[in-house]
Amino acid sequence: MKLHCWPSPLSDLKVYLIVILLAAVFIGGLKAEVVDVKVAVLSSHEPRDISYYTELRRRLYEASSLRGLRFVNRQTGLVLDEGHWFRSIASALLVLASTLIFIGFFKRRWRRVLYYSASTVLIIFVSWIFLFSGVASLNQADMKGGHRVQDILDVTTAWGIGTEVFWDWNQFTDTWEKEERQPHVVVAWMGLPLGAEELEIESWLSEHRHLSMLHLCIGANLPKMFHRPLFGDKVPTLDWAPGSPRSITEAGAAYGREVSWQIPDAHSTSAQLVPWGKHWILYLPTSLEPSSTARLLEKGMEALDDLIWGRLDMSKVIALRLDDPGSSINLHLEPWRFQTLPPERWEGIATELKNLQGSMTVGICPGWVDDGDESRGAVKVSGQMITQRKAGTIFPTHKVIYTPSDGSKPWRYDLQAKALKTNSIFDLQSHGHTHVSPNLEAWATSERRYEDADWYREFLVTEHRPFQQRPIEVQKSILLKSIAGYRDMMGHDPSVLIPPGHAISWNTAYLAFEAGFEAMAGRHLVLRQGKDLVRRTRLIPAVDINELNKLSDAPYPAMILLHDRDFSDPAKKLTPMLEPLIKQGRDKFTNVNHLVHSLKSAPELKIDRIQNTLLLEWPSSSNLINPLQSNNPPIHFQIQLPSDVNIQWEKLNSIPGIIGVKSKGRQHVISYQLHDQARSVSLPFSR
Repeated sequence: MKLHCWPSPLSDLKVYLIVILLAAVFIGGLKAEVVDVKVAVLSSHEPRDISYYTELRRRLYEASSLRGLRFVNRQTGLVLDEGHWFRSIASALLVLASTLIFIGFFKRRWRRVLYYSASTVLIIFVSWIFLFSGVASLNQADMKGGHRVQDILDVTTAWGIGTEVFWDWNQFTDTWEKEERQPHVVVAWMGLPLGAEELEIESWLSEHRHLSMLHLCIGANLPKMFHRPLFGDKVPTLDWAPGSPRSITEAGAAYGREVSWQIPDAHSTSAQLVPWGKHWILYLPTSLEPSSTARLLEKGMEALDDLIWGRLDMSKVIALRLDDPGSSINLHLEPWRFQTLPPERWEGIATELKNLQGSMTVGICPGWVDDGDESRGAVKVSGQMITQRKAGTIFPTHKVIYTPSDGSKPWRYDLQAKALKTNSIFDLQSHGHTHVSPNLEAWATSERRYEDADWYREFLVTEHRPFQQRPIEVQKSILLKSIAGYRDMMGHDPSVLIPPGHAISWNTAYLAFEAGFEAMAGRHLVLRQGKDLVRRTRLIPAVDINELNKLSDAPYPAMILLHDRDFSDPAKKLTPMLEPLIKQGRDKFTNVNHLVHSLKSAPELKIDRIQNTLLLEWPSSSNLINPLQSNNPPIHFQIQLPSDVNIQWEKLNSIPGIIGVKSKGRQHVISYQLHDQARSVSLPFSR
């Protein structure tokens, strides 16, 4: 006989509650399993340009030290190098002390006074050295920390990967918790304790040890929890010895002094990649060149077996940039003097660009400076002869006609501006305001204004020695005048600032972004991210067309710099100039504006490990000028998958601007064009 036990209503209720609880846990786990492919940089140092620290030291010491040095120069006629003022002042103090001691041997009556004086000078000298060393060490530490942050920004900017910089531990953990998912797959450690105790950091690391994550540790700053997997039972010590024979890098490859971890009685460690649970630790003993950091970071991300990640591949892209049209520098600076290019010359350059399926950024100056010298030539503005002329007066360049007094044909700045404006293959951007020092009164009275190129810089005081930072208010005025003049000529605002002569003060990029610019193209490309973060990348330099041998063969885009003066000889053509690049396969020619938006166009990746879907979200490029030009090269985004993951790429065919996907092993390259609308697609994958 079998007994049947029927469940009571109470037990049914328990079952339902358990099911609901399990469903809630599953849904909660579903949220936690969504991963963003982003990089978090934890640092107590803000990334700044080297000129910032130069300016800081100048403010600290120039008031007393350099004034004294200049007084010695004037009184004695002895020229001391102000660019190396520390060494100069040290030498002067030592010479003075030695002289006093030497005189004491012959002047017995003054010996005691002279000895006391010499001792005082030596005491001041030693004290001053200690003071300098202390401040310099603080500056050096801050500079090295800022450079390490910049190392990561260099790479992630060129890759198109989102990066967040945190200077406070609580800010980082708050961001992590608010995201309700894993918001970062790479955490770069560069400054401890960041407002947190070591135990607090270790607790957070242990709590998230189950997540697939790469920890990038640069230099001496890494949690003690990582010591054992990296160094075993031996605790590493820090060796600050300059030029140490145990250094892992050449002197020129690191910033300032060599920094490397040293294990007692052992050689210095090289870059290491070691596992720690589901985490990996990539350790770099010192700051490296950006391309080396990029290669090591890529290897570290490849070690995360179950991670799907991607980056921009723009290795064949060259952004062409031509500077100076519109400026009066071609008229006033005698070593640079040449006649304004006629419209047919610009048409010929445009034809070559079309044949190359490319485009070009032209850095134009909307302001034209008059020298006021009627004996050299006459000036017309908007067809009207200017009879009351004054040196330093600024006219709109797109309305200027200059007629030399020697009877040669007029210089038609107006027709040049029209030819550039009406041809869409040229991307016109701001090249400052006038290309002439804003101190126009001093320029107008200088005897060397026609000879000295240092008078023709705007954002850095180069007309005097030593060079100085241009005051903030002056720079703001230049930027506002440049934008207003450009708007009067073009009908809209510029998006890229090209500083004349690449001469900038440490805060020029910040001020440009405050004024509304999206990027600054100087010796390197500088981008704006959000309100506060400035992203400069040394991986994308500007190389002069006559110095192509300096162009790195690293797989990153570059800016090639030309000037209108390069085409003053009618026989010179653009295509032969670019032939060395074409032979190297770097033949995707575009403009700087397109390059900037390409770097910002990389899709954001989010992986849902529960639903097995990959979400790609492309941002909008609505502020791009001429976003859908057919002569702009496609953008390639390379995605790397684990070997056991298969994605259904067919759904990409429905997304506007997507050209196609090419697959080779674990790597898949999505080709697309810039689009003025945000786009997203969810791709299912199987394992």
